[in-house]
Amino acid sequence: MNLDQLSEVKAIIDREATWHKENKDIGTSGYNDGEKEAFVDGMDHILAVFDLIEHKMKGGS
Repeated sequence: MNLDQLSEVKAIIDREATWHKENKDIGTSGYNDGEKEAFVDGMDHILAVFDLIEHKMKGGS
């Protein structure tokens, strides 16, 4: 994966996370509020991992 591909994946995940943050009650009738929050938190953690990977790919330590 190169940096451009990584940026594309991050943008998709960020778009999904933003949508779910703003629309928590759409299509989630089978989930409680804690599960909805955990899902969004998980997406934020995934973005943080991608940020770390991006940093390493750019030569960061």
